[in-house]
Amino acid sequence: MSATDCYVPGNFSLRFAFCGVGIETMDRSEIISHATHIRRRLEKISAAKLEPFDDILGDFPDCFCLNSARLICRYFHYVLGIDEREIRLCANAYRVTDNPEERASHGWCRIGEFHVDITADQFEGKYPEVVVEKEHPMVGDYSNPDLSDYEDSQKMNSEWRAKFYDPIFAEICSSAPLATLRGTPSPDVPIERTSSDRASGA
Repeated sequence: MSATDCYVPGNFSLRFAFCGVGIETMDRSEIISHATHIRRRLEKISAAKLEPFDDILGDFPDCFCLNSARLICRYFHYVLGIDEREIRLCANAYRVTDNPEERASHGWCRIGEFHVDITADQFEGKYPEVVVEKEHPMVGDYSNPDLSDYEDSQKMNSEWRAKFYDPIFAEICSSAPLATLRGTPSPDVPIERTSSDRASGA
């Protein structure tokens, strides 16, 4: 099967077979595999303590829940080809408490019927580091989150996107677990700037 060009917003051009597949073609174990891959790549970036990423990932998974969820949304859509209608960002879930100082918020994403969360363990280790469940284990401890569609999940400050979000996404994609991708990816799975991007200095 020939590969299909899939354009990833943020100056990256990926080549994969199968784009726009339904989540029903992927089982829970595959979702766990890819979510764990994203988690491990973020851990590696955090451990490297490189500028400018140390400013936002130095204490990963703390304080990186919403951006982790955005990265998962983008990865499942543009790398794995999951239809964007199957993807939701779950944000602003607040800890149920009478103490305002303990009213922490959290965010994750939903892929099909599964809640996918790779930063839940930041809360005193009460929850697993990778959650892929039909019911999030925080139910009862946290309020219901606000849901956003895929397009809204990728809206952010353009400067922040260029400096942090796109380079981090490229690093995650640079070593995607190709054996579990749908179809046959092209050799080496290139991630590169287009000529127009380079000309514009993006």
